Amino acid sequence: LKQQYCSLANNHTLDYSIEGMYETMKTLTQSGIHFAGVGESLEAAMKPAIFEFGRGHFRKKIACFRYVS
Repeated sequence: LKQQYCSLANNHTLDYSIEGMYETMKTLTQSGIHFAGVGESLEAAMKPAIFEFGRGHFRKKIACFRYVS
């Protein structure tokens, strides 16, 4: 199985500063891994990761939301 989703909204997201978060976002995007919970703005951080799986009539769309306070 290929990793398809990663939640980034947690208390360690900024352990390596904002630059580390951006690098993580870039690496995940380049690897084709969807993520939620962070972004370059609050609006972007609140958007769900949306991806599809399955084939034919069994194809499903999934939206993953992730928030932390």
